[in-house]
Amino acid sequence: MLNSTKIAIVVSHPIQHFVPWYSEISKKTGIELKVFFANPLGFAEYYDAAFKKTIKWEVRLDFPHVFLSDKPENPSYKLDNSELNIQLDRYCPDLVFIYGYSQKYQLRAYKWAIDNKKKLFFVSDVEDRQKRGGLKKILKSLALRFYFKKIDYFLTVGDANESYYTKHGVSYKKMIRTKFPIDQIAYSDGLQQYEKLRSNLRTELGIAQDDVVLINVGKLVRHKRQVDILKALELMQRSDSDTRNCRLLVIGSGEDKDFLENHVAKLKPGSVRFVDFVKPKDLVAYYAASDIYILSSEHDPHSLAVTEATYMRCAVIASDKCGLSGPTDDVQPGKNGFEFSCGDIAELAQKIALLRDNPEVLEWFKATSHEIAINGQREVYHNAIFATTILSKL
Repeated sequence: MLNSTKIAIVVSHPIQHFVPWYSEISKKTGIELKVFFANPLGFAEYYDAAFKKTIKWEVRLDFPHVFLSDKPENPSYKLDNSELNIQLDRYCPDLVFIYGYSQKYQLRAYKWAIDNKKKLFFVSDVEDRQKRGGLKKILKSLALRFYFKKIDYFLTVGDANESYYTKHGVSYKKMIRTKFPIDQIAYSDGLQQYEKLRSNLRTELGIAQDDVVLINVGKLVRHKRQVDILKALELMQRSDSDTRNCRLLVIGSGEDKDFLENHVAKLKPGSVRFVDFVKPKDLVAYYAASDIYILSSEHDPHSLAVTEATYMRCAVIASDKCGLSGPTDDVQPGKNGFEFSCGDIAELAQKIALLRDNPEVLEWFKATSHEIAINGQREVYHNAIFATTILSKL
């Protein structure tokens, strides 16, 4: 491809929500793309221990790519493949795009780009909301300052993400806000059928059309703290005579499922509905049927589920330990949602009740959520494509 920018994306496996983004980039004039997957995890069937299920994502790899191994392997520090050097030498990209710094595979791509004097772009959802201290923190910070200095540009996903980089010496001049992508086709189609999806699924689940529906999506594991949402509903029901219009959908599976289901016995019948693992394309209807996404985790850098939920007009109440709230982020407190102190059940209950009891505020938050999400997805494509085609030549 004459005078095109050759891009190498180096990633552990086909990550379901990034794959459509690769496809879009590969179609742009002036770009020659190749994705180097370490292995086919997700594209090939594998057992997810946290979900306690066998998983196979529905992904279409309609762009140039290569698998360096045919054995599915979960991402970890040990993930690596020396074949990557050979493949990059052969392809000879102008720009290498890497994900994070916690895999030997990514470190190999990092070193190759520097040794070969290629542009290096970086994306990660690291954030500064967690308590980190001691000598380990100091040593890690020094190492990251050196590591980050070699990177040309950072595709950032939010305010907390950018704050983390600045604390490790990265200039804002090297940051390009892009957000994390969602499946544009599936969610655009879902939005066109919003009212139909909302009405049909509520009818199917036995939820009244005027109920206020809370939703949480993900693995049912202890650090996600879904039990805090149940406790907040319990507190509301003890102190409020009328919570009939408040329902909770818990979507997912995992080791905490029995524990959570046992806790539901303390709530009024019909307050909570557990739904097992739902395929990504089917989640669209569940978001459409919901009003408020509750993110209760004690650590969750930048939840994709929240990005998807806001696109489908959900307000958000998020723990302050999660890295997706801020003045220009997915959750903008006072505009499309609230933060609460992680583990503070009373505060969580109070904020749920505030939105439940003030429908005009809830509708305003929901509309603002969608506007924020739409603008964010424009950033994903416009800013990233600008970066890869223009900045790679500088």
